[in-house]
Amino acid sequence: MDDGHMITKTNGWLLLASVALSGISVCPSVCHGQLRICSYNTLSKPANSTDIGEIRTIFSAIATRPANGVAKRVDIVGLQEQNTSLATVSNFASALNAEFPSANYQQVLLSNGSFRHAYVYDAGTVTPVSSSEVYIGIRPALRTQWNLFGYGGSASFYSYCVHLKAGNSAGDNYQRNLEAQNIRSNADALGEGTHVIYMGDFNFVGHNESSVLTLYAPGPGQAVDPLLLPTWPGVSSRFWLTQSTRDIPLPDGGAFGGIDDRFDLQLVSGEFLDGEGLSYLGFSSSGFPGFEHSYIAFGNDGLVYNGPINVATPGREQPYVVLDALYELSDHLPVVADYQIPAVMDVQMDSVPYSAVLGSTVDVAFLVKNTAPVSVSLAADELDYSFVASAGLVGAGSGVEPALGAGQFELIQVDTTSVGLKTANLTVSTNSQQAANPNFAFDQEIFVTVQGDMNGDFSVDTLDIVHFADALVNPSAYAQNFPHIDPNVIGDFNGDSVIDSLDISGFSGALVGP
Repeated sequence: MDDGHMITKTNGWLLLASVALSGISVCPSVCHGQLRICSYNTLSKPANSTDIGEIRTIFSAIATRPANGVAKRVDIVGLQEQNTSLATVSNFASALNAEFPSANYQQVLLSNGSFRHAYVYDAGTVTPVSSSEVYIGIRPALRTQWNLFGYGGSASFYSYCVHLKAGNSAGDNYQRNLEAQNIRSNADALGEGTHVIYMGDFNFVGHNESSVLTLYAPGPGQAVDPLLLPTWPGVSSRFWLTQSTRDIPLPDGGAFGGIDDRFDLQLVSGEFLDGEGLSYLGFSSSGFPGFEHSYIAFGNDGLVYNGPINVATPGREQPYVVLDALYELSDHLPVVADYQIPAVMDVQMDSVPYSAVLGSTVDVAFLVKNTAPVSVSLAADELDYSFVASAGLVGAGSGVEPALGAGQFELIQVDTTSVGLKTANLTVSTNSQQAANPNFAFDQEIFVTVQGDMNGDFSVDTLDIVHFADALVNPSAYAQNFPHIDPNVIGDFNGDSVIDSLDISGFSGALVGP
């Protein structure tokens, strides 16, 4: 997808410059739209009503923060450090359902151990197909296959929710790399062409440590940083640092020292970076050159480095009530990214005449639309389609239709080069990646006949007798479509089901003239 916008940088953020967005579509409650996915280490919270209030504050702000012209509530949250005794996952889902009454947030939770992983997801937009815990080291990774709701299984992807070994000793780095190797082994086994998102608290010390390079290594499950950051952490990567939100220790035991580490990430397989089907929405190698990055460390506006996230500094992107909630709830920031959804093909066929005149030109129209359920066009892949008519219809072609477009009207013709009963066929298909309803087929029986004196010379001859034999197959259709033939005398006139000289005489009487 390419909308031809130029880009500029303001305070480190990529913004649309040459063509301003006409408005922001905010749909925190009911909009399907693109996928908004979040990863969050919540430090074994929410455990009480105060935590639940902070969750609601944070995720309400995430839902109303626009990226590329649209703001929406989250569809999937990958959670780390979920404590069994505090039932944090259930509390989290309840908090989101209370904040967004039209949503139906549910949970994926398998392990009963402490520091377990979980997902909370909106059942109105995604469906977990299968989930399993993958042994990788100290803590298992939670792998889930997701289907996009309403796509009939065509839009599928995997996610790994992980929490790797912390620390910077040689032993820590070795263990973390071993865990990365195990993740890659599992993801590689999914095969080429699989859409994969790796999310979680990776505890990476820096961009060039061995575990990062293991995840970046070539192979079916190769991970890519959507931001394509060359180095991190550091001042140059300050917008995407996630830990710690605090500068001093708090009673919950979270880390402190201020924002200076990039522990929390969303990495993706290359299938999310080709601009087709499910794809990351952002300025990268993905074919979206006019877009700003949707990937954010939420609450980090680049104005804080080695300090608390809620420091009082002019120009903060989020209000202080949100920054205070981020400070209090956890020592990590949530990482949020948006993903384009695939196209949905819809074909609306005009009526095909039941009969047509020999040698005439009869057009038949049909409409092709991309009905992907989005609020702005860029949130869905374009629909690339082709069509071919056969048998009783003639024509072929192709086209491209964006989401929210008016649709493309296409024309084909009835094949009137010969007479008789025919089956009209039209096939419309799309090769757009992961598209819903990728094939449309139309079949209908039609007659090709002539009106009045059937060969046009106003004398009954052999050709007319042939057409008359066709009329005997379905006299009611001929009578309906050809007013020059007297319906009262169509048929086998002497009642013996054999066309003979008497029938030919009767057929001559049926022709009342043009």
